[in-house]
Amino acid sequence: MRSWIVAGGAYRALWPSERDDYADHLKRLSPACRRLRFHRAVSDDGLDAHAEHVFAKNLHVIGWFYRGVLRGAVEVAVFDGPDGTEAEAAFAVEARNRGRGVGAELMHRAALYARNRDAETLHIATERDNIPMIRLAVSSGAQFRIHATEADGVLHQDARSVFSLLLETAEEEVGVLHWAWDRAMRWARRKWRFFSRRKARQAA
Repeated sequence: MRSWIVAGGAYRALWPSERDDYADHLKRLSPACRRLRFHRAVSDDGLDAHAEHVFAKNLHVIGWFYRGVLRGAVEVAVFDGPDGTEAEAAFAVEARNRGRGVGAELMHRAALYARNRDAETLHIATERDNIPMIRLAVSSGAQFRIHATEADGVLHQDARSVFSLLLETAEEEVGVLHWAWDRAMRWARRKWRFFSRRKARQAA
């Protein structure tokens, strides 16, 4: 069974109105995680600027929402390379939410998105000491070249198909519905607690 069901929460593409939510997610990363994600130390102001840049450039961001909060995300950029269309992905999952299959699902969705935009290769750049990320990418079929401080991974993609297009559409729709249902249920629970407390005060 795929992790998008097992891990709970909801996976879907982020909307332009969620720029601040994306910045807040990045700010919750520890200094060490920020370095692994951006290959350098990044301040909170730098993360605000990064989120602004991402949405200004219309980059595709796939997020994982858990209990209504964005806790993991992958950015996917598709571009023209020297040998055809290529893509690059950058991942971040908050520390307390790791080990639940979130990274694997984000990897799947990033690769599927890139494949359906005719990207023949998906590049994954990280630090050489980011062993969990390297293992995750290798388990998905990526091959790595290790340099002095960095590791460059390449995942070769199949051509898009009717099935891959339908799969991306179906997964996105399920993610949106899951997110909306969770949001509605949390709103209903808050209202129930509010009215229950008010009723208890009136009866006292």
